Amino acid sequence: MAASNYKIGQIGSRLGISVRTLRHDDGIGLLRPPYRTAIGQRLYTDREIARLQKIVALREVCHAGCSTL
Repeated sequence: MAASNYKIGQIGSRLGISVRTLRHDDGIGLLRPPYRTAIGQRLYTDREIARLQKIVALREVCHAGCSTL
């Protein structure tokens, strides 16, 4: 069974986060795409989507918790 590959814009739309945030996460090593096309487009798999969902949830918890301090 072949894994699905998603472009950065598809991931952003699906999870409601900006492409800029995804590029930042790649830049700091938080979420690196496992593949790139010949022209350098980032490609993500279902595994990265699952990891990104956790990252987004943790960011939301942090922001909610930090605002109540």
